[in-house]
Amino acid sequence: MPLVRNFRFRLNTDANIFCDWLEDQSKSWRIEATGDNGGLVEIQESERAKLESRTQYSFGATIEVTTRFTGGWIKYKKHVFPNGKRRGAIYRANVITIMVLPETRAGKVDIRTLCNDKDAVDGFAQILTRITKAYPEANEQIRGQMEKKIV
Repeated sequence: MPLVRNFRFRLNTDANIFCDWLEDQSKSWRIEATGDNGGLVEIQESERAKLESRTQYSFGATIEVTTRFTGGWIKYKKHVFPNGKRRGAIYRANVITIMVLPETRAGKVDIRTLCNDKDAVDGFAQILTRITKAYPEANEQIRGQMEKKIV
């Protein structure tokens, strides 16, 4: 899957504190989004992996099969989305990744976020919004990167 969007920002917190917050919060998140294909998208609970000095969270997504997926070669299953609609859907792993890298300075953490699927961009934005509500210092950093990408 090609990289669709990415942001990097620093937070004024410890890596373990951020990881605990993300794990605790993401368990209760019900992220419903609209995919690039116009269908429903449900971002799934994150999976945590420890990779050398960093921690990585990967989010999968259940994506509604729409007319974009024509040709009959896609195997899909029926899925009940949170809004109660039963639709044909496929599951894609690792559509959103959050990497947590501790910095050498105490009380600082480097966060790298990646969205690897066009259908997950809306869900990715919702996750970033939740992070910026808890850690407002990320908001300005993300906005600055968005403006650079637009220009």
